[in-house]
Amino acid sequence: MPRWRLLLWALSGAVSACAMPPTHVLTELYREPERSQMTERVESSTGPNAEPFPSVESLLAYRRGACALPGQEQELLLRGFQAEGSDRSTLAILMLASCAPDQTPELLANHLAKAGAMEHGLPGLEELVALMAAQLRSYTLVERRLRETENRLERMITGLREIEAEMGGGVN
Repeated sequence: MPRWRLLLWALSGAVSACAMPPTHVLTELYREPERSQMTERVESSTGPNAEPFPSVESLLAYRRGACALPGQEQELLLRGFQAEGSDRSTLAILMLASCAPDQTPELLANHLAKAGAMEHGLPGLEELVALMAAQLRSYTLVERRLRETENRLERMITGLREIEAEMGGGVN
């Protein structure tokens, strides 16, 4: 059988298979987006009447939920906690700041210091604060080294331009 007939035969079989009615229909159930459920959980655990975090696990669960929220909702939570000024709000702000430490380094550092100065009632909180402080120190060191390297590079480029200018190759 020539190739073109074989191809035509295969295509006609595929077309007839597509024309057959489906034997069953898949349906999809509608579910609320997880983000709105997360928002409800996080919002229910905030405010002046909210209970303090009972454990480090609950604090980390709060962080997981808060970090999953969009930036605008995180900002609203942050403003509410900043107005509150309690130990609970200090921990909540620390968790929110840890969601994007590169975006909020001062907020993270300030509330890490506040959390370190708190009388710790939660088992394991001191260790968590120490871990976060060590990571912040490391990040700060890397950032400082990067700035120093950028400054050295800039000085080298300036020196090379001056040498070029002295040699008469004034193209930058």
